[in-house]
Amino acid sequence: MTNDFFEKHSILGLQPQIIKSNKSYNIILIGSSPVLAELFYQIAILSNLPEQNVLNLYLVDKDAKNFYKRLKKLFSGIANIPHLNIKTIKLNSKSPQFYTNKIWKKRNLTNIIIGTKSRKRNLKIKNRLNNYISTKKTKILLTNNLTQPNNKSKLIAKLINYLYLRSTYNPNLLFNKKDKTKAKRIWNKISSSDQNSTKMQSIHISTKLLALGLKKQKSTKTSKELLEINKKIFDKKLDFREINDQKLQEYAEKFHNSQNNFKPIYFPKKFKSLFEKLIRSEHNRWNTYHYLNGWEYSKIKNKKIKRHDCLIPLEKFDTDKIKTTIIFDIFALVYIPNLLASAGMELSQISLKTPLCITKINFQKNG
Repeated sequence: MTNDFFEKHSILGLQPQIIKSNKSYNIILIGSSPVLAELFYQIAILSNLPEQNVLNLYLVDKDAKNFYKRLKKLFSGIANIPHLNIKTIKLNSKSPQFYTNKIWKKRNLTNIIIGTKSRKRNLKIKNRLNNYISTKKTKILLTNNLTQPNNKSKLIAKLINYLYLRSTYNPNLLFNKKDKTKAKRIWNKISSSDQNSTKMQSIHISTKLLALGLKKQKSTKTSKELLEINKKIFDKKLDFREINDQKLQEYAEKFHNSQNNFKPIYFPKKFKSLFEKLIRSEHNRWNTYHYLNGWEYSKIKNKKIKRHDCLIPLEKFDTDKIKTTIIFDIFALVYIPNLLASAGMELSQISLKTPLCITKINFQKNG
């Protein structure tokens, strides 16, 4: 259920304009519950932004250092994640000093997530913190409010996995009922690691859309209508001139038929355009997922012992063979309109100058 937490609540809280800058930002986690550990995992992956902003992630608890030790045991490659700066602060939420600490006055503090093991304690902390937060741009969220997973997000993850099996590129691709059934069948046969990685790619779509000033929402329109709408608004915002549909079709065909024995048709020389930065953020997301799950870089790929030759920044790709794999990062971006249309989702514009809408929270009586 934690997979959908950041479908409802942005990593950037009520400060979406940060995504257009290279400013660092701050998130505070209060508590040390297992749910909070899982949300830490989500944050680490989803906080890969186009400008590679540094996230200062504060762990606040009376036993914060031990909580961090637990996180490092759960997610062994934390230290390899370049954009993540983790700090521990020992504070007891039951003491008066907890609320007068300078941590609550941090600039660019986007989210405070409260996840102690007591639901009543979480609510009490939130109510008191409202009096100490210096800005209305910080969201205070409770782990009490986890809901059932979003079926649309799960469907998109299955379609992404199915998409990567295709040997061609089709800018007008739509998945029909037969495709979705086949995608589900294939999904059930892949490893849980590959499933989880693809789920995180699906959820990271919201981050990519935010960088473009877009959002997705459910729609009753037909998939064909949605694809036309989505592609028109998406292509206008992205304006990817670096590689066109014809080159992508050629790229896909050569990649699948040549065992990578060809020179890449396209690879960014510098990451200046938004298109290039979004490709990079997708690769950084993939890297982060694998670091957290104990993978390490090796020139020779060996999935059995969690070694991968792509587990480095795109800027360090130095051979034609490894550079050709950028096609996966490109597809993760350019196929967004198709994936959303196939899942009954419509794109629309948002303003990055004003705060995002606050999601109405309904408290659950039962755990």
